[in-house]
Amino acid sequence: MFKTISHQNTLVYDEVFKCLPSDNILNFSDLKNYSKLDSLSKSNPSEGKSKMEKFVYGLVVDFPLNFLSHEENFFPDLDTAEGIVPLEIWT
Repeated sequence: MFKTISHQNTLVYDEVFKCLPSDNILNFSDLKNYSKLDSLSKSNPSEGKSKMEKFVYGLVVDFPLNFLSHEENFFPDLDTAEGIVPLEIWT
């Protein structure tokens, strides 16, 4: 029962608020595309409020275990200020 409710709540929160971190984002290119999308709370607040009232039960949501799970390189690009820092700092 709790798993069903948490999954439903997660889907609604994701649609209404575009929450981060999210299991919908598996790598940095997904993150870039996801951040360009408008959330329902900004594009249509009344519909977002309606969905929250109809479909969200309590506060339980799924923990995003797959966020950036397909990303292989977490080191900063060499042409950035962070890229100049020795790699030992990032590991």
